[in-house]
Amino acid sequence: MAIRVFVAYNQKVIAESVAAMLRTHPDIEVVGVCDSHNFNLSLLETLMPDVTVIGSSAVDKDGNGLYALIASHASTNRFVVISSGISRLSISEVLKAGAKAHISMNSEVTDLIAAIRLAAVGSCYLCEGSMHELTRDSEEPLSQAIAGRRELGHRETQVLRLVAVGQSSKEIARNLDISPSTVEVHRRNIMRKLGLHKVADLTRFAIRHQMVVV
Repeated sequence: MAIRVFVAYNQKVIAESVAAMLRTHPDIEVVGVCDSHNFNLSLLETLMPDVTVIGSSAVDKDGNGLYALIASHASTNRFVVISSGISRLSISEVLKAGAKAHISMNSEVTDLIAAIRLAAVGSCYLCEGSMHELTRDSEEPLSQAIAGRRELGHRETQVLRLVAVGQSSKEIARNLDISPSTVEVHRRNIMRKLGLHKVADLTRFAIRHQMVVV
């Protein structure tokens, strides 16, 4: 069954562009698109999407309306927030309100697709930029955690985060639109670079270094 997705953004042209891209994926059904001027809660109640993709400024300028919207509907609808700017406060507030994912406008399309697919099954996702913002002042950021080893590439980081939330290689391949064999290559490279040998070790590493939301 396709994931029913509603898209709302402050500029209609952006909302329509995101919707057009999502329609190219057979497991996603776009059930509605609107801009901030036409957005209201009755749309969610009428269309009943599984996931709502919403721009962080689609409700009001300071974001308070967005947080209230997510908090009031988090039990019946999963939210993926796209933000033109990234700050630790805004990311934390959105997640506390109940959003399942936070994606930067500078993220890759595969980040958004993965976020929607994971949100649909109740899992969380943060793009690399959001994750780095949340952890940049931590005592042991990822760049220090793997000091002396080759740093993970962007795709490897994506794969590691999905492994840590329990995704199988086939599920990761579908979420990132790559082949299962490519996922296996990434998994082997991740283990080699981090000096780890079991999935449980990868999961502990990702959680310990705040690469996933638990």
